[in-house]
Amino acid sequence: RVLDMCAAPGSKTFQLLEQLHTFDSSSSSSGGSNQTPTGFVVANDADAQRCNLLTHQTKRMCSPCLMVTNHNGEQFPRISAAALHKAAAAAAANGNGAAAAAGADDQGYMLFD
Repeated sequence: RVLDMCAAPGSKTFQLLEQLHTFDSSSSSSGGSNQTPTGFVVANDADAQRCNLLTHQTKRMCSPCLMVTNHNGEQFPRISAAALHKAAAAAAANGNGAAAAAGADDQGYMLFD
């Protein structure tokens, strides 16, 4: 269960969905890949046009585990901390595509508990 803030254009969200589907299908006892994962991703962006791009980029995944929202992060509706495992944010880049924020993973994403 992940809240992805500043989610557009959708690469990070798509990767999170891929991991969700891969993890759940590999960890299921029956080994069936047609089962719906138990987790979900809430992908938010404050800009409506970027949300449209986000929706377009992620719909090829055909995942029932995605909700795209369009809210300013400061006014995002309250979500119980118990409902989420992680919150993701894109780390600032230095112009060369390299993550400038300390604590970012190798893809430039920061995950918060």
